[in-house]
Amino acid sequence: MASDPDAGQTLTYSILSGNTGGAFAINASSGALSVATSSALNFETTPSFTLVVKVQDNGTGSLSNQANITITLTNVNEVPVIANQTFAIAENSANGSAAGTVVATDPDAGQTLTYSILSGNTNGAFSINLPAPELFQCQFNCI
Repeated sequence: MASDPDAGQTLTYSILSGNTGGAFAINASSGALSVATSSALNFETTPSFTLVVKVQDNGTGSLSNQANITITLTNVNEVPVIANQTFAIAENSANGSAAGTVVATDPDAGQTLTYSILSGNTNGAFSINLPAPELFQCQFNCI
């Protein structure tokens, strides 16, 4: 919020710099900041923004001033990413034979992923080898 000691002045606000990805917009009349591009708000890549905001009056000689406005993002836990995957293994493979490696990622740094088989594991033919949970192994004679 800005003020002008000269009566009757109209103030105009603008963002001069620091608005990476066009993340924010400023109301030119009120100075209210709002999110303009939500996809530009990613704590993992840009945890904070320092906007240089300018306010200008409409008096004779039109005076202006600027200030740094720091906006700090709060990290949220994003969902892990896993895609459908297909593996092949020879019939009657020995117990403990590797069927493949399941690949998944988490956009949040430092997260530990855990894996489980939710369905489709007829007769418990497969298990997930721990502590390397991404390794699929044949538990019984594979069908």
